[in-house]
Amino acid sequence: MRYITARGIRSAFFLAVERLRAQWLDRLCVRFDSNSASEEYAWLGTPSGLSEVKGEKHAEELPEYQLTIRNKTFQGGIEFRREDIERDKTGNIARTRAMEFGMRCVNHEVELVSELILAGDGTSKGLAYDGKNFFAANHSSHKSGTQK
Repeated sequence: MRYITARGIRSAFFLAVERLRAQWLDRLCVRFDSNSASEEYAWLGTPSGLSEVKGEKHAEELPEYQLTIRNKTFQGGIEFRREDIERDKTGNIARTRAMEFGMRCVNHEVELVSELILAGDGTSKGLAYDGKNFFAANHSSHKSGTQK
């Protein structure tokens, strides 16, 4: 009789996470590793548009912006009774449950990002770097003009 091992359960979990990760999430989000309670991200603003040269040429320094993201810790886990694993003649009960748990973890990421997208119409979670609604049609950065 074959038993699934703890290594086999972990393998089933990570295989499910890798296979089920939402492809659109990777296209929409940029992932950064973090090892602290919060991270500060700095970037340069949008350059201004062109103008006709009349006399001396002028260049503008790009504005600087900063965003702080506070990390949150989430937890979850599954536990199997020894007798359930011993009675599982095919080894699929624990493997299936581990894969389902992996799917729940992937869905958690999707839910978090979807919540931010839905909040982009005006709640405090949806405010952009300039304090306006994330999906506002009137963002501007110094002389950049309106950005949509």
